[in-house]
Amino acid sequence: MPVEFSISLKTNVTAESVESPQLAAAAAAGFKYFEWCRDLVSEPILYDKPLADTLQSLTQRYGIRLGSVHGFASTPAGKAYTKEICLTANINRLEFLDRMGGRVLVMHLPLTDHPDIDTAVAEATAILEGLWPTCERTGVRVAVENLFQPNQFGVEFFDRLLEHFPPDYVGFCYDSGHALISGWADVLDRHGERLIATHLADNDGKEDLHWVPGKGGVDWATVIPAVKRSALCRADGKRNGPGPIGLEVRLPKTEPIDTIVQDSYNAITELWDKHG
Repeated sequence: MPVEFSISLKTNVTAESVESPQLAAAAAAGFKYFEWCRDLVSEPILYDKPLADTLQSLTQRYGIRLGSVHGFASTPAGKAYTKEICLTANINRLEFLDRMGGRVLVMHLPLTDHPDIDTAVAEATAILEGLWPTCERTGVRVAVENLFQPNQFGVEFFDRLLEHFPPDYVGFCYDSGHALISGWADVLDRHGERLIATHLADNDGKEDLHWVPGKGGVDWATVIPAVKRSALCRADGKRNGPGPIGLEVRLPKTEPIDTIVQDSYNAITELWDKHG
């Protein structure tokens, strides 16, 4: 089965929109899917049915599908990010995904700084348990993303968290830029059987710059074969396989969107064909 690719987009779509340059550019470049990546750090914003209906109409118009949604990640500086805020915002995004036919919610966990891994895992577990009933009802799975902040506690955090939940509910989102910064080179192969989403991008190894793949220090000759070996690339009858393979490239305001999206698609397809 040929692989398909997705790109993370911060669209300006509202319930009143009649067009979307971002969706149009992604579809024209060759992407079959996109990830809704908006309002990550903000006051909790809830998406309603009119927005989903408009977005559904636009995706049909451009011939591109919503594959995943980035979970609500944090409140603005000065406002506490609580478990209750997290659950309210992300349950809404699970329902938005269900309306749109998407199947994966990508999440940043844990939410706060912790003195030790036990408290970090406990908080993350409590949040995922709070989302579980909505996931069971909608069929959407949660992909926990590898971060690079110290409070993520490295590979052991994923070892313990993924062991606690079944793969039909909780999986792993591999962020190549975060892995380059943190140095967690083994996290992808270690949890490849739980891989249900990717955020592929490049950087300089110091900052999360979201460059086009191939422009920085990521070892794509290692990363791409590992993704190809993973559950994400197998049609094994599970509701989320295979793919798509997702990019999380930041679209610079100084460049035409058509150019950067096309460059992103060309780069990942070339690397994909070259390695593995």
